[in-house]
Amino acid sequence: KYRVRIRRHGHGQVSATFKRKTDAEKFAREKDNEHEIRKYFDKKKTKKHTVANAIDRYINDGILDSLRTSDIRKHHLSWFREHIGKYNLAEVSPAVLAECRDKLRKKKTRYDTPITNASINRYFSSLSNVFKYAVVDWFWLESNPCKLLPRLKEETKHGRALTRAEYKLLSDYCLAHPEENLSIVIMLALCTGMRLSEIRFLTWDELDLKREQISLHADRNKNKSPKVVPLVDPVLSMLRDHAKVRRIDCDWVFPGKFVSYTKNPFRIDEVFRKLMAQLKIENFRFHDLRHTCASYLAEAGVNTVTIAEILGHKTLEMAKRYSHLSVEHKRDVLKTTNAKLQAES
Repeated sequence: KYRVRIRRHGHGQVSATFKRKTDAEKFAREKDNEHEIRKYFDKKKTKKHTVANAIDRYINDGILDSLRTSDIRKHHLSWFREHIGKYNLAEVSPAVLAECRDKLRKKKTRYDTPITNASINRYFSSLSNVFKYAVVDWFWLESNPCKLLPRLKEETKHGRALTRAEYKLLSDYCLAHPEENLSIVIMLALCTGMRLSEIRFLTWDELDLKREQISLHADRNKNKSPKVVPLVDPVLSMLRDHAKVRRIDCDWVFPGKFVSYTKNPFRIDEVFRKLMAQLKIENFRFHDLRHTCASYLAEAGVNTVTIAEILGHKTLEMAKRYSHLSVEHKRDVLKTTNAKLQAES
């Protein structure tokens, strides 16, 4: 065993025991880093600065500017600014944050549906990042109070795949309206399994129609690694036609309606919901198009490794959720193999 014992003047003793030397060294380094931060920390600043001051500095410093989710995070922070903006940083305790969490639970979305635990966790992630800068960069806080607030349990929804009839209904609509942004977006999701954010923020420099592929940079991929997506028909033909009427005032492949003023790409969710209502496809989200792509790949007998590579999953566990969908295919393979063996015996 390896024991770490730290004594400092004016502080109590810190002691811990580890089975591995590397864990002991890591613990010692972390405690040293905490001590270095506290050396420059002035407790008066926690009473001098408010939550609103911290949020304003965080936004004005341009920390959010490089993030594609900046609008969503600003929305989260504006909510906290309104409810606890007047609090001194020293007053922000886990109890105060728990009250905020209870208020968020009563909040409704713009579609008048209850806010989910996942959304509440995203709110606190945005605030936690502000406090992180207040601790490490500005020395306004000694520790991040959000770290002491447990995350809410998020419901794991794997969604559902389109039935064959629904798939035909949706694809027929898209092929009948190939000039619409939404039609191309839907077919791109069905043919490649790309995520909504990957499609919405797609730029022309990422789209290579000559090589028939999309090349996403590491910062564009959820797993922070480069991703190459091959393109196939019918979406390939639709994209080639779409490129002939490309706008010259923005770099988005799918620009928003008022892109000249907002500079924002096409808003997919709301238009997609209206189309689902029009086609009477119930209980289906845009992300379920990705599940549909993966499910049909599994039914076609594509192995888990290939599905993970196509969808850009970080681990095979993510792709294994679709393995049960290929049971019928496996049954057919077993029937064929056993029938062949019986015939030969």
